[in-house]
Amino acid sequence: MQMKKKGAIELSMTTIIVIVIGVTLLILGLTWVRGLFEKVGSLTEESFRTAEKLIQEQMGSDEKFYISGLTFEVAGGKSLVVYTGIQNFGAAGTTNKFRMEIEPGGQGGDATWFTLPPVLDIAVGQKKAFPFEIRIPKGTEPGSTFTFTVKVFKDDQLYDNQPIIVKVK
Repeated sequence: MQMKKKGAIELSMTTIIVIVIGVTLLILGLTWVRGLFEKVGSLTEESFRTAEKLIQEQMGSDEKFYISGLTFEVAGGKSLVVYTGIQNFGAAGTTNKFRMEIEPGGQGGDATWFTLPPVLDIAVGQKKAFPFEIRIPKGTEPGSTFTFTVKVFKDDQLYDNQPIIVKVK
């Protein structure tokens, strides 16, 4: 009596094909994610350079917090970079940690529409740029207006805040 092992070979071929397809998809996915992060990284660096230049030119010497505008128009599905600056006033020779938060008004806007910068260390007497991005979701009704409050915290204590208006084009 002879035994046929044809089933074992077919299972092995199927397994090999599934593994090859899986590895191929994994490589393609990782390449796409890496390219995406490279674009985001270069955009972030360029935004910080542009913001730094703008802040140095336009921020007053007595201002704690500066925003490059109070009303911003953004189309649904699009984004806009907003330039802000923070100037650290306090005891000489110290450095403080600054961070931002967004608080939506009552019109239905969402804090998730904002991509905020990481925590920054700023020495007393220095000005630093804090660019952030507003990305309005697709399908948001054109003509809609939303209010938000941009809050700046110095060592987790409210340092300053500024209201802004976002209009959807």
